[in-house]
Amino acid sequence: MKTNNAVNVPAITCPACGYVPREIAAVTPKAEARMPETGDISVCYNCTEVLVFDSPKTVRKATIADLMKLTDVDRQIIGVTQTHIMLWKSQNEKKSGGKDR
Repeated sequence: MKTNNAVNVPAITCPACGYVPREIAAVTPKAEARMPETGDISVCYNCTEVLVFDSPKTVRKATIADLMKLTDVDRQIIGVTQTHIMLWKSQNEKKSGGKDR
């Protein structure tokens, strides 16, 4: 999934599913291409878990406290991002006959 605000980052691993993305993108509307900073939010491209950067190289699952700090706009963007990921995965599964990529 290529986005306009994606940047190459050192390999990170989703703590929820173990997925290692090739690129990371911020999910806020003001995002510009930059390295993630502590506290930035992202969404796993595989399982759609909401993630928080503890450093530019490490992420953790977002806590309720993290999510409560988000603006309504940020929550909506995260929801739309999760929906797009699920739709994209669904379409790719249909094209591949249900085989895992």
